[in-house]
Amino acid sequence: MPLLMYHERMALSESQLAELEAAAVEMARHAGRLLLDRFGQPVAVEYKSERNRDPVTAADRESDEYLKQEISRRFPGHGILSEESPDAGDSASDVVWVLDPLDGTTNYLNGMPAFGVSVAVVERGRPVAGAMFVPSIHCPEGSIYHARVGGGAFRDDHPIHVAESTRPANGRLVVLPGYFWRGYLVRRELGRGVGEIRTLGSIVYEMGLVAQGVAQYSLLARPHAWDVAAGVVLVREAGGVVLTRPPGRRAWVEMEAFPLARAADGEWMQSLRRWQRPLIIGNRETAWFVARGIRRRWRLLWRLSRLLGRWMKSPPQQQSESRR
Repeated sequence: MPLLMYHERMALSESQLAELEAAAVEMARHAGRLLLDRFGQPVAVEYKSERNRDPVTAADRESDEYLKQEISRRFPGHGILSEESPDAGDSASDVVWVLDPLDGTTNYLNGMPAFGVSVAVVERGRPVAGAMFVPSIHCPEGSIYHARVGGGAFRDDHPIHVAESTRPANGRLVVLPGYFWRGYLVRRELGRGVGEIRTLGSIVYEMGLVAQGVAQYSLLARPHAWDVAAGVVLVREAGGVVLTRPPGRRAWVEMEAFPLARAADGEWMQSLRRWQRPLIIGNRETAWFVARGIRRRWRLLWRLSRLLGRWMKSPPQQQSESRR
């Protein structure tokens, strides 16, 4: 099925984009308050996959329900795609709200204040406006990152910009997956200094740090659209670039929109739900330097190394039984 970039033109006017950004800010802030009200309290947990992975809590669902109801009330003609709504159908609308009601659920459950809410507006596959709530030591009610195409990037009311360094600098923070050194080969030039590595467990939180220049760049292994839709607008409006690697290709390319399957009657929402691609975000020079300096290890060897790592961490009795 052919792929298209739905970003040739924008039907939304500047005033409409401003209205959508303001609505996203308001809704992200309210959803964040709902999460803060439950933060640090015992909550019931369910798991969406095996081995107690992908937890979901009452806080996720409460935030999700609020966002969907509010969007439906304010913008009844728009589509809605949420991480917590796997049964979302198709939409005939060119404008879709892409939601992550709680990104970083494991952090949230363990009392670590590194989580977020992502509220994005996507027009024909192109993220055009968004807001992200994150906890903040500067404000008890949290902070909001927000942006719209052509409007600049902000944390609350303060303009933000990506880091200006042209190459990763030792002693400066970068955000990489925990398995980075097992999963990627690093060329000599980059290997001399990838930066001071952090893994924070919330893509929303991490993208905010890159957009405001706290982290030099970030490599996101396989995020979903709801993880990054608002962050894509934010990083680009903060002067940065978003690179991705299309399926079956080694070369990185700049991303402006989600590649969506051509389909009638709005079925492209399903292709947006299935989207998963690696991303590198940061200022243009740094992001391209990193892209040229890394290469995925052969996938089979990488999987074997992960299995070996799990086996080495298993109890001695279990290891001895596996040898029989």
